[in-house]
Amino acid sequence: MRQSSFVRHIVYALVCCASVSAYAAQSSKLEREYEARFDAMMADLANPERSFEFVQVAVKTGDLRGAIAALERILKIQPDLSNIKLELGLLYLRVDSPNLAAGYIRQTLTDPEVPAWIRTRAKVLLAQAEEAASRHFFSGTLYLGGRYDTNANAGPDSRLVKAFDPISGTTVDALLRPEDTGQSDYSAELVGSLSYAYALDSQVGNQIEADFLTYNRRYDEQDQVNVNTVRLDVGPRFFFGPVYNPDFSLKPFVSGSYLWLDDDGYQHSLGGGLNIRKLFGLNLLSEMTLEGYDQDYSDTTRQPTAEDRSGPYYAASARVSWHLLPTTVVTMRLNAARRDADKDFEAYDEWGGGLAITQTYKAPFGITARAWSTSLSATLRKSVYDEPDPTIDPNQERDDTRLDANLSFNIPLGTSVTMVLSGLYTKNDSELPNFDYDNWGGSLGFAWSI
Repeated sequence: MRQSSFVRHIVYALVCCASVSAYAAQSSKLEREYEARFDAMMADLANPERSFEFVQVAVKTGDLRGAIAALERILKIQPDLSNIKLELGLLYLRVDSPNLAAGYIRQTLTDPEVPAWIRTRAKVLLAQAEEAASRHFFSGTLYLGGRYDTNANAGPDSRLVKAFDPISGTTVDALLRPEDTGQSDYSAELVGSLSYAYALDSQVGNQIEADFLTYNRRYDEQDQVNVNTVRLDVGPRFFFGPVYNPDFSLKPFVSGSYLWLDDDGYQHSLGGGLNIRKLFGLNLLSEMTLEGYDQDYSDTTRQPTAEDRSGPYYAASARVSWHLLPTTVVTMRLNAARRDADKDFEAYDEWGGGLAITQTYKAPFGITARAWSTSLSATLRKSVYDEPDPTIDPNQERDDTRLDANLSFNIPLGTSVTMVLSGLYTKNDSELPNFDYDNWGGSLGFAWSI
């Protein structure tokens, strides 16, 4: 027994020594990285990229004052970077300088391009910095614009499609009327989002969140595809990590939505899910959402078999946003979904992904006081249906591959209004010519943020 106890103590001591050695090695590596980043920054103080690289390692080592000084230097070179201002606010909170923190967080909130969830979080942090009594926080955006599409109704490119002939019992070539192919049209868009947060009594800022979204589009001629939607998500968000700067959060939520097509009730759904966010330092945000819904479709005059699509719907999505540079954000997305339906030819599996890059820069020729931004994005998704549609071709399952590309310019016109100019392209390749189409579009609109 003594020998066994002695061996356990020896093993325990060796494990402790190994852990200490690993920690020391990691600490030494971090110190070397800190020194290298510091030297690189000092050798090129006018380069915001070198300062940004130093900030990331300085925060890891606990040199918050050094990180603050570097971020201040970046703002002198690029004064319109809201992400840098928000990080400064967080760091000033951590070093117990609430007045300075509040000043930078307020500046963040004046930028109309700050995403709604970041705006809500910034308001909670501002309240903490000011020790405000209010626990209710709102943020949102409203977009109104006009758009032109070469194929507004997503009609097939060709008049020649497939159809099942019950008399011959075979699939034959059918000729569509010209008006049933892709048609160009103008439309008006109204998009609104409103986020509400109720701060709970916790140091890390746990909160109850409610997110409302509405999308509305009216066409000049193709009124059969007029669409109106509303959606509401509600649930608590729990934060984990350092006080004032938690880096991980969970939000279980319930969700409901309703969709009108050509002013007729078309689909409603009820369900819920889980949203997970994780911050890695100053420059990397990851997010994952798992959700499931019971979708109920209703037949309409123009969609007499819509009920065939009713059934459960499941989806998973992951997103990573990376501040490659202080002025450059790269976002990658992955998505997967499964729709069951009353009819197997309406059920499908879907998966895909996308890539986007956003660049912020000074306004050309100083046209506006605030910086502009340009975003380029592309998404690719594939949809594979369970069974062939017997009304089209009982021997050919539908298999679609869709590409969407978008280029947009965001031009701030003030502290809360942004002009948005966009161009887009959609290409849907399908095994069935009935669903083979492409579309070019362009839009001009104005977004208002609160």
